Amino acid sequence: MLGDAGAAAGLPAVPPDVPLVLHINAPVLPAALLRLPRALLRGRRIIGYWAWELPVVPNAWAAAAGLVHDIWTPSRFSADALERLAPGRVQVVPHPVALSPPQPSALTRADFGLPEEAVIVLVSFSLASSFARKNPLAAVAAFRQAFGARTDRLLLLKIVHASHAPADLALIRDRHPIFLFGWTILHEIDDASPLAGASEESLKDGHVYLLLTVIGTDENTGQSLMARHEYPASSIRWNHRYVDILSTDANGIDHFDYTRFHDVEPLA
Repeated sequence: MLGDAGAAAGLPAVPPDVPLVLHINAPVLPAALLRLPRALLRGRRIIGYWAWELPVVPNAWAAAAGLVHDIWTPSRFSADALERLAPGRVQVVPHPVALSPPQPSALTRADFGLPEEAVIVLVSFSLASSFARKNPLAAVAAFRQAFGARTDRLLLLKIVHASHAPADLALIRDRHPIFLFGWTILHEIDDASPLAGASEESLKDGHVYLLLTVIGTDENTGQSLMARHEYPASSIRWNHRYVDILSTDANGIDHFDYTRFHDVEPLA
């Protein structure tokens, strides 16, 4: 029976009179059908559940339209666009709503290092999808136009699958203020510090190296990442600090001078 074919492929048993709804993007639907058991598909009604944000769908979707009996979509806007691909076969079917109300997370803003009183705008997207469709640069531009450099207004970008499109991520970093700041890591020299009592001369005479190790976790793979760099005593600048590369003009727009990113200046 068809249910047995589905179970053999690791799928739940599906009665033969139940349609198969494939909630995947149209361009990859042909590949998905090739991976499903023939017995599971034979004689079954196939429904594609698709959505599109623009009035005209791409030509690449046309092939998938010929592989489904019907197309479901969550909005009238998407239905009007998809109707051109499959006249008379498009139906508006809203997203299902859970029977039980969602349970709010126990995490708070403080768990993410976010201020309690600020107004936060969240933009969440995947870089594995179309960069032009998600258009995060427009979100950044609109936010900066609306709020300028106000510290009580924050734009939070949640980006997944960043490794799929490093060039696109670089574009976002160039425009989103959160990516424009570097970290200045501080080590307080007190009595417990291994540098207590050290001087420029003693470090050079002792051929001392400072070893910096940064460890983090890749949010996509969960794997640990590590970066390491050595600084000989000769590269240490005593009684200096990094120059401030951030300035704000009369219109409240931030400017970053990357030509001075590595510059230092004497302490006053």
